Amino acid sequence: MSPTTPGEVVPARSAIVSPAELLMGFINQNCSVEVVPEGAVVGGASDTQQQAGVVSLMDAGDTKREKDVPLLWKRVQVRCMGPTLATADDIGNHMDDLLDKQKWLVLEDSREYLWFVHGIYITMGTSHHIDSSETWESLLFANVTVGRDPVGVPGVGSGSGS
Repeated sequence: MSPTTPGEVVPARSAIVSPAELLMGFINQNCSVEVVPEGAVVGGASDTQQQAGVVSLMDAGDTKREKDVPLLWKRVQVRCMGPTLATADDIGNHMDDLLDKQKWLVLEDSREYLWFVHGIYITMGTSHHIDSSETWESLLFANVTVGRDPVGVPGVGSGSGS
């Protein structure tokens, strides 16, 4: 249980967090269109987005729960795609610099729940390959540690993520 305001409690299973969605909001707030023209999306990106330059995020693998503290650990696939290897590489290097070793962030999901992210660490990447005959990809994996319960709920102290 996590208090949000005095006297208010959020039930432990009231919300489910998607670390990929939290990263999407963080990337879209902190990257310019010059670096990632189509921004970040959760799931697959359209051909048009891939041709322009996009970051496609997907939760990868099982969520792991810490036994002694209320934390979740999730691996997120960070696919940086563009029309050339140079574009995909630039986006991938920027994502590595932006995401690696981030700590203590409060990020908002699409439902306006606020989540405390304890850390983001790049554990693999960038690896480069041709995704299709028209698209190149630079792939990274990020480990995200986030609290199991939201620290804020819609309409109660919600605002934009950090």
